Amino acid sequence: MTDFRICDECGEKMLPETTEQKFHFNGKDIIIKGLNVYKCQNCENIVYTSDEAKMIERLIQAFDSKPAVDILNLEETAKYLRVSNQTIYNMIRDGRIKAYKVGREWRLLRTDIRAYLEESSNNTAYKIAAKGGQITEHDKAIICEEIKKRNND
Repeated sequence: MTDFRICDECGEKMLPETTEQKFHFNGKDIIIKGLNVYKCQNCENIVYTSDEAKMIERLIQAFDSKPAVDILNLEETAKYLRVSNQTIYNMIRDGRIKAYKVGREWRLLRTDIRAYLEESSNNTAYKIAAKGGQITEHDKAIICEEIKKRNND
């Protein structure tokens, strides 16, 4: 028994087939090959399967979203981590964060920053900046929550 649907346009049978479709998006033509659709034998109306419609929607969202800058300078990194420029210099110097000198300026990869945050969130030995400072369970909870937020950025 062949799987089919009824066309909303003319009421005739729509049979499954594989096709390619061209989409015009943000001034570009995008061709997707191998789409599973139902095509009307009478009026040639096309209906996408639910899986294909979801995939097309995800592709459109991917093309529509602006990617984050992958390379940050020192000031952008400090702002991202909500610390001072000096703190970033210290982190570079002691090897906590990877950085690359380009000319006279430092460049940091967002992936390296995220890796540092991930490593820090997995480290149970929290570091206190103030001499002789004590950390409470409440402080630990705040730190963990902030790390989770930053990992989601």
